[in-house]
Parts: sequence; C-alpha cells; structure tokens
Amino acid sequence: MKARRWVFWILLASFAGGIPLLIVGALKNNPAAAPDASGVEGAPYIAAAAVMILVPLLTAAVRIAIAIIRAAHAEHRRYRAWKSTLSPQERAAVQMAEAAAMWALHLRLREHHKRVQHEQTVSALGYDPATPPSQRPDPFSRNNPYWKPPH
Repeated sequence: MKARRWVFWILLASFAGGIPLLIVGALKNNPAAAPDASGVEGAPYIAAAAVMILVPLLTAAVRIAIAIIRAAHAEHRRYRAWKSTLSPQERAAVQMAEAAAMWALHLRLREHHKRVQHEQTVSALGYDPATPPSQRPDPFSRNNPYWKPPH
C-alpha cells in the first residue's frame, strides 16, 4: 500500500513540475519577448514538459483500463457460473433471448446507419437524391445555397 502512495506522489509531482516547464518553454519561444529568438530555445523545455505531463496521464489511463478489464472478467465469470447452474432447456431459452436481443440491436443500428448516410448524402449534394432531376437545384446557379464563388 505504501508503494502505491509513493507512486501517486511521484506522478503528481511529475505532472505539477511539467506545467512550469511548459510555461518556461512557451516564454522562451515567444517572439514578442525576444525578437531575435530563433524559436528553438524553448524546445527542450517543452519536450521535457510533454513527457512529465503525459507519463502520469498514461499511467492513470493504463490503471483505469486494467481495472475495467478485471471488472469485466469478474462479471463474465459470474455470468458463466450462473449459466452453468441452468438446465439445458433454460440455457437454450437464455441463448435464444440473447440472440433475439442481438438481432434487434443489429436491425436498429442498420436503420440508424442508413438514416445517417442519407443525411450525409443530402448534406454533401445539397438536395435529396430521390427528387426528380427537373426539381434539383442548378449546381452552377448563384441562387443555390451551396454555391461558393471560385477562389
């Protein structure tokens, strides 16, 4: 337990120490403060700050991912243990219910993706592709809301 406490304080100090380094590096790269600066004086400070800030964040992200994976694994073990207590008929009923739920989700996602694809197509074209060609806006007309003047 004490080792975890030390790691926490080391990571916190690293994060807190990276912020002043980032500020120093930004100030050294400021052309208003030093007009003759080439812009590379602050690069080592900024690189060190990036490492000092990212290491604690990555450490925290890895620890959170490990905790999530462990919790999911424990939940899966509990589910498998519960499922092994069922009779063959009950197990078949549970599997059928799971399959029906997955199929319903698949159909709902497929319809959602079709709708989003249609909306993106209308947005990109400027008109609904189902409209007859005679009613579509002229792409070269200045009255077309999607017309942009050439650069």
